[in-house]
Amino acid sequence: MVCVERRLSQSLRLGKRGKKVSRTKLSKIMEGSHDEDEEMCLNDKKFHESLPQVAQVNPQQSRFPCCVVWTPLPIVSWLAPFIGHVGICREDGVILDFSGSNFVSVDNFTFGAVARYIQLSKQQCCFPLHLSGHTCKSGYRHTEIGTSLSWDDALHSCTQHYQHKSYNLFTCNCHSFVASCLNRFCYRGSIGWNVITVVLLVILKGQWVNKMAIVRSFAPFTIVMCMGLYMASWPFLVGLALFSLLLAGWFLIGTYCIKSLIEC
Repeated sequence: MVCVERRLSQSLRLGKRGKKVSRTKLSKIMEGSHDEDEEMCLNDKKFHESLPQVAQVNPQQSRFPCCVVWTPLPIVSWLAPFIGHVGICREDGVILDFSGSNFVSVDNFTFGAVARYIQLSKQQCCFPLHLSGHTCKSGYRHTEIGTSLSWDDALHSCTQHYQHKSYNLFTCNCHSFVASCLNRFCYRGSIGWNVITVVLLVILKGQWVNKMAIVRSFAPFTIVMCMGLYMASWPFLVGLALFSLLLAGWFLIGTYCIKSLIEC
């Protein structure tokens, strides 16, 4: 009751200065403050009711509202299970993923059902109405990348942009698409999202859909490991380690050393 306390303190100060405050006047002050408090509470209630509610995750219907989603890739994930295919979802849970040149798939996750997901908070995004409306610290840099008025608006803009791009596993892929969307959101106040940070986000923050998703993700890798050890012993492990290092090294160098090589 901030208003009531303020008005009472004003009345007490007037009394201390020798000015008489009648009971009638004090009651009017109290009634006025009560009306103002009711109006403030009503406005707050209307404001919170007007905020859009994020729908619940529903793996059975393949609906992951405001999520980054991941699934293993054939062959590649069999050798390097930390690599997979990613997409990002609209507010209604429909999945969008960059799966081919000039093509963003809608509601048809290209390489199978979602195995892991991370639900993002819209409160950590920046959707400015104008330049002075930025809630992030990037300001003009965020505007240069591209701002949007809402979550779905940002996804729509990014989808249109990637519908004119050629797909390449090593330079412009599904991770590039998701990173570009996160930069348009300025998620967590950052416009520095890239392929590496998207992979780390999935590994560190991702939740498994269910136990079968874990089996589906790691069973092929385990089988390949067992067969390789049986047939080639330790040289197979050396080759597998080199493959993983080369793959990780390519994206690290392309992201942080040759910044124009990998698009985001």
